[in-house]
Amino acid sequence: MKYVEAAQVHFSYRSAPPVFTNLSCDVEPGTITLLSGDNAAGKSTLIKLLCGILAPTQGVIHRHVYCATLLKNGVGFNSELSFRDNLRLLYALWRLPRKGRTQCVEQAHTAFSEIWPEHQPNISTFSAGMLCAAALELAITAARFEPKFVIFIDEVLMHLAPERKQAMLLRLRALTDQGTSLVVATHAIEHFSAENAIHWHVQRAQKNIEILSKNQDRDLS
Repeated sequence: MKYVEAAQVHFSYRSAPPVFTNLSCDVEPGTITLLSGDNAAGKSTLIKLLCGILAPTQGVIHRHVYCATLLKNGVGFNSELSFRDNLRLLYALWRLPRKGRTQCVEQAHTAFSEIWPEHQPNISTFSAGMLCAAALELAITAARFEPKFVIFIDEVLMHLAPERKQAMLLRLRALTDQGTSLVVATHAIEHFSAENAIHWHVQRAQKNIEILSKNQDRDLS
């Protein structure tokens, strides 16, 4: 079973030129899909389409498993809520199953507190790196509860210090062994090199995404 399937997708922002035309692609179980390309090529737009934040102008996108989306601008956090309440809010925004929510949130909160013991209850005091780590912690914990899962990541790792980034990368890669898939927009694809990695090079108004085989680069011009 494919986790996400997109067929003949067209997308444009209102009256702007098309970003994608007749785009077809899918996300397979236990894979790391890397999206590279120039700035404004459409990497973030593709992630938002695949995870359901944006709707295609034409075509269809089917999501057969739960998804978590981590955007580089920190969408989902509310500075007026406590850290624990923000985790609950993010869990709800990702539309994850209500069963297990409390346990998942508490485990993510505990894991984050062990890494950042100095953190304050008010999330308004968090740095960009802490916000990134908090969202990743919740996504990783949720994937352990529900292995058939896709985590979409849009450049959020750039906010982490090098040593924390490396540790997080190892944990994310380990999730793919249980069947979880990662879709990552990044300018540093070498950080995610693995045998189950698939590279999509994104360009505007591309017609199709064709994956020949795992661990093989594909220019999508």
